[in-house]
Parts: sequence; C-alpha cells; structure tokens
Amino acid sequence: GFYDEAVDIANARAVEHGAGDVDLEGDDDDALPEELPAKHTSWHKYGVACLNAICEDGGEATPLEEIPADAATWLNALAAAEKKGEFMDSGSVTLPAIPSLLRANEMQRIALNLQLRALLLAHRAEQARAAGRPISDAEYKMMLRLKIWGTAGVGKSFVLKGGTWISRRLFGCNEATLNLGPTGAASVLNPNGRTYHSVTSIPDVPVKRRKESTCADFPLSNEQLETLRRLTGTKGRRVARQVNIDEDGMIPAENSAWIDDRLNRASTLEGEPSLDMTFGGVPVLVSVGDHGQLPAGEGGGAHLEPSTARGPVAARGWHLVRREIDDVLVLSETMRQGPDEAALLKRLLAIREGRATQQHWLEMNNRLSSRISPEERERVSKLRTIDAFETWAPTNVANRQRLVEHSLRSDHPVCRAVPTTTGQPPKGEDKEVGQIPHVYLGVVGCPIVLTKNQCVFFKLNNGGRGTVVAHLYAEGKKPPSLPEAVVCDFPDYDGPAWLQGEAAVGREKWIPIAVNFSRHKGDGGCKASRTGLPLRAGCAARANPR
Repeated sequence: GFYDEAVDIANARAVEHGAGDVDLEGDDDDALPEELPAKHTSWHKYGVACLNAICEDGGEATPLEEIPADAATWLNALAAAEKKGEFMDSGSVTLPAIPSLLRANEMQRIALNLQLRALLLAHRAEQARAAGRPISDAEYKMMLRLKIWGTAGVGKSFVLKGGTWISRRLFGCNEATLNLGPTGAASVLNPNGRTYHSVTSIPDVPVKRRKESTCADFPLSNEQLETLRRLTGTKGRRVARQVNIDEDGMIPAENSAWIDDRLNRASTLEGEPSLDMTFGGVPVLVSVGDHGQLPAGEGGGAHLEPSTARGPVAARGWHLVRREIDDVLVLSETMRQGPDEAALLKRLLAIREGRATQQHWLEMNNRLSSRISPEERERVSKLRTIDAFETWAPTNVANRQRLVEHSLRSDHPVCRAVPTTTGQPPKGEDKEVGQIPHVYLGVVGCPIVLTKNQCVFFKLNNGGRGTVVAHLYAEGKKPPSLPEAVVCDFPDYDGPAWLQGEAAVGREKWIPIAVNFSRHKGDGGCKASRTGLPLRAGCAARANPR
C-alpha cells in the first residue's frame, strides 16, 4: 500500500544523486546510466578490469589477462558432476554446527531421543547383517515416522540439525542423512540440503494430467533410479538412514505420495515399489513444518485433506500423512529470543492467530526503509538486508532507484541485458518465464538474487543472494545483448572454486552465472520459452501475496 510513497521517495533520491530524468516508475530503460566510463573502450575490457579490481585493492589475487574460457560452461558442468555423485565422500563426516544438545528443552529432547533410539536399532541391525546373522522382518521394520510442528523460533531447525548430527556421527558418513526441502531457499538452510523435486524426479507435466494419473504412470528412468540410489541406497545396502523433510507445510499431499513412491522404487533392485513399507523403508523419517504458514502450492499443505477431484495420488499422500506417521510432537517454547527478534515474533504470532491490532500493523509498516531513522538505515546498509513490498510495481521502483544511486556513486554503468523469448509468456506482473526475468538489470557492487536453482547442494539456489562482480562480454558484444556470464560473489557458496591456483586467492566464492534456457508450461503444454539470465536485482523483493 506504499506504492505512491515509494515512487516519490525513489524519484526524489534519484534527483538528489543527479539522475535527472531517469524514469524509475515505468519500463523506459533507455534513461538508465548505461554508458561506460571513458577509461574503458569496450564492455569486454571493462569485464576483465572488474575481475582484476580485487588486485588493485591490495589483495594477493593474481591478475587475469582474459576472461576464463569456461565462464559460460563451468557452472553447468559443476551441477552435472554433483548430480552424478562425484562430490559424495562416504569417508567424510562433517558435523553441523549447533548448540550443545544438552541445551534442548523437554520436547526437543523427546524428539532427539526418538531419533537416537531408531538410529541405534538401525545401526545394530546393520552390524548383525554384516556379521551374517539374519534380520527378522520385525527388526527390519522398526522404523520411526515422526512429524514435528511448531511456529517460528521454537527450535525446529535445532532438532532437525541435531538428528543430522546424531546420524552422521553414528554411521560415520555425511550421506547417512538426506535433508530435503520444497524450495532451494528452504533446502540450503540444512546440511547438504536438496530439493525433493530434484531428488525424486516428480514429473514435470501439466497439473490436470497429474491429477488424473497414478505414480505408476510416470516410472523413473534407469538414470534417474541410479541417481536416487546413490543418495538413498537399496534395501540391503542403505546409504541414507534418515530422511528429513523440512517445511512440509508447503508440500501438497500428492507430493508426499511422490516422495514415498520414488523412495520405494529406489529401495528395490527391480525398481518396483514395495507395498509393505513406506518411504523406501528408511529407518528414520522426520517431517518438520509450521502449518500456520501460508501454503505455497495449490490445495495447501500435506496436512489438509484434499478433495476427491485432486486424484488418487493426493489421496495416497493424505493416507501417508494421516495413517503412517507414528508420532507427532508440537514444539511451543520459544527458544530464539535475540534483542531484535522478541518484538517481531510477538507481532507475527498475533497476526497468524487472528489477534492483530492496528498497532501491530503500524509497527510492521514503520519498518519500511524510508521510515526508519537515518542511524538505523546506515547500520542496516552494511548488512544483507532487503526491502519487501506487496506488489512488483514498488519492488521494481526500489530496485531501479538503488541501481541508479549506486551507478552514479561508483561510476559503474547499469548493465541491461534482454533475453530471447518465444511463444506466449504468462500474464503475471513479474513477467518471468520459467523463473527467468524479462530483463536483467545489474551494477557491479550491487546485491543480486538468483531466480532459479543452479546447484542447491552448494547453496546456489533460487533466492540465493550475492554481489555482482563483473559482466563478461565477448569482444564486440555489449548490452542489451546477453553476456557470456555474470560473475557474482556468493558468500554462502561452499563448493569448489571456479578459478584455480593463485588466481583463486580472494575469489574463492566467485561464480559465473551463465545464460539459462527455461520453459513455462501450462495445462495445454509448453506456452513459452526464454533464454536469459536467472538473476534479479537484490535490493528489494515482493512478499508472498497470500
């Protein structure tokens, strides 16, 4: 509801910084400051200079004479290698950094003890099998199916990471726990997290067809089965002994059935699901969520009973949630109470429980960046903060305004790169096709956000935040054509370095984000496709409209 105010503030600040007649409100990108500084004769040389700016700051990095030849292909190769399991190391144990388990409250201890007991039984059964002693069906089926509910700040992540700590320590490998989430942003918050879509290969077909089908209508290919088995193992040779599903309030009922079906198929060498077990017979399955959150998918979360019109897969998922979960724990004691969090949590609880007052909304609205004190604005400007708006219009205004400010202040031009689009794009106001924006706007030194998962395992996920380092153009190329790649510094990235040897010093977290190809699919099939950059300016974002 602050669109007019946002536009007025943005235009006033643009004039203050000398932007003149820059059109912050509309789509007239011709008025953006896109001219190269006089010292750079081409966008190609400008990109190389940006890569070497770190050397001018007194760092130990080695200057680069040219754009690395693999800038446009390196990330795709990394993602493909990770998918093939080339970074799996069964002899490696990395324990999550968590507070002492002794600090757990009573309900958290119950949750951790349930996991510990089931994992110990699984470990004992594996030792017996290794010694040649037969395992009875009763012993094999001693499995835990646990659901944990709780609001923000009650320690759900602590319990999930605590279970990961226990299973990795007990079985001596990182792969003992498979952490899954509905989105890249949710997955990367957990150790070696992955999206359940990428792991289980839920079919990418129109929703209407999925509603009329069963899981058996979409079998896994041999390659998909082998990829999944590398993560989960089979019934006689387990790799993952615990599967954690985070943010299950965002997972519709049918997707619970898809996860169950895929894990069952991977657990048998024949590739057919075993009907006498759930979720592939994994010893421990923990489902964690906050069912007061707004659902992300059609029909709501897995805890909501689906209508019969949503088909047999949804019915199977509902059965799994209602009949196969052994224990449900509700965490209610708030554990996260930092100085700047107590008031926020209190407001959020009031809003979600229907107790919100006018004062609560005024407190929330007063957090708009234009309304906080200059001292606080200066303080948060040094942090990884982001402004949230109700719609895309003020979001785009805020992003463009910040880009113009930074461009005029730093003497770095705005890079405006236009993707190639075919077909009929969706009518949404964000104008994305397959998670690729309709135009890329970026300035060296400004925040940037990934709009599409690139390699979630290494924390390059949709929503991942970084800083633009350089725009890499081939000789003779310039905006508005697409660059070979946009190099970004992602502080949360934890994979292998792009550059090697001395060139990597100081550049360990620099990643070249290359052009992506993506499709938008509707019930009638493919409606549009786009080739462009999966990046959006990261100064402001749109909040969930629901």
